[in-house]
Amino acid sequence: MIPRIFGTVTGGRLNLRMAADSSASILASIPNETLLIVTEFNGTWYATTYGERTGFVMKQFITLLNLADATQMFGMVTGGALNLRRTASTTADRLIQIPDTTEITVIDFDPSGLWYITDYNGFTGYVMKQYVIVSQPVPNWAYGQVKSNALNCMANPPHCSYQRRSLRMVRVAISR
Repeated sequence: MIPRIFGTVTGGRLNLRMAADSSASILASIPNETLLIVTEFNGTWYATTYGERTGFVMKQFITLLNLADATQMFGMVTGGALNLRRTASTTADRLIQIPDTTEITVIDFDPSGLWYITDYNGFTGYVMKQYVIVSQPVPNWAYGQVKSNALNCMANPPHCSYQRRSLRMVRVAISR
């Protein structure tokens, strides 16, 4: 199971707005066919991040991807900087370059295809499989908000401790 929801912009450029309101300020204009990670906000809007900006997009202009059979894995960029592309094509717009040896999480949505889905520095897109060395499947993750003054995490190893003022959201692996 892929814990995140992915969607593609449809119908032309889509405005990323400061608030879930069609009269709210526009933070960015997202090109058609851009892949986004979206979060349910309400019946009309998704929350998302595009580049360095986080805001809201209207649901009616997002087509969700069916990733029920996809596999999520850890990977490392190899062979130099890797282009993160808007669509799964070598001629697609380059969103950003991912530096060589960067560790990324990839989604193999088409085992016989040439592309993975990944996100990097606020952009979500496609990278060519041949430039990513994959290691192991990603464990299931649980997301939550810290509601006490401190959080102690224990893994084997390491151990960690966070103060509430410096941590908003935590992600922990779930053993099944």
